[in-house]
Amino acid sequence: MEVLSDLERLRVSVVLEDCLEQLAILGRSLPTSSKPSFGDIRSSRSEMRGDHLGDMTSDHSMTRDLDETTFSTTDGLLKVQWDRQFAEAVIKDTLQEVRSTGTFHKLLQAVEMEMDQKAGLQDIIASEEESRQRIKLLQRKLQEIREEKEQEVQRRNEMIAHLKDQRQEKKAKMILEEKYTKKNAELQVFQEQKRCQEQEQDLKNQIEHLKNKTAEELIVHKEMEEFLKKYQTELQEKLEMWMDKYDKDIELKQRELNLLRNSRSNNLAEMQKLAKQRVRGCGNPGPQGERGRAEKTGTGGT
Repeated sequence: MEVLSDLERLRVSVVLEDCLEQLAILGRSLPTSSKPSFGDIRSSRSEMRGDHLGDMTSDHSMTRDLDETTFSTTDGLLKVQWDRQFAEAVIKDTLQEVRSTGTFHKLLQAVEMEMDQKAGLQDIIASEEESRQRIKLLQRKLQEIREEKEQEVQRRNEMIAHLKDQRQEKKAKMILEEKYTKKNAELQVFQEQKRCQEQEQDLKNQIEHLKNKTAEELIVHKEMEEFLKKYQTELQEKLEMWMDKYDKDIELKQRELNLLRNSRSNNLAEMQKLAKQRVRGCGNPGPQGERGRAEKTGTGGT
């Protein structure tokens, strides 16, 4: 930003001083208040705008009432007084900067700050308006949900009444079924008792028959046991007799076997002797050779 020339500084200073004088005259005609600093004026303006924004977020009818209250005579003059003090403080700072450096950065900063605050407030107002629209939409949805719930409650009440009727019908039916079941059960119990008595009598008869049969079987078993013992004794005696006979036969056969073995040994020795004589006779044939052959022949026949 270019620095103002001396002539331009003078012109701007005159204009700003004239503005300060007019603001001072306006301040004398407004209600007096304590002179805040520039920061206090800015925070006060922000609080007023915040309060005004809070009023806008409330219900529409309540907003109109609050606007009428806010812009009453005293509050309106007080707001004008704060705006005047804010403008006076900005112009004073700007006048000092113009006289000292020939620039007006503070004025631009104050304007930019006000524009930013205004844009922020507009965004907040738009957001609040959107929130209010959403609240209205949610309220309508809530009303619809409430109506649906009421209808559902009514349907459920009708269903409960219907179920109560069905319950009464089923209860009456259950009483009749219970009476029928009780009579049927009593009849079945009587028939079962009669059948059990008949079965019990049959079982008693069977038990008596089995007792008699068991007694007969015991007698037969005893007689059979005595017979088997007697037969076992006879078999034992026969076994001992046959064992003795077996031992005697074995002993006799063993003797015969021993005799046969001895006879075989004697015959074998005699055959060997005859064989030797025959070998000798083959070397000197004659009467002795013929006699040897005759003896051999006789021995072979034996």
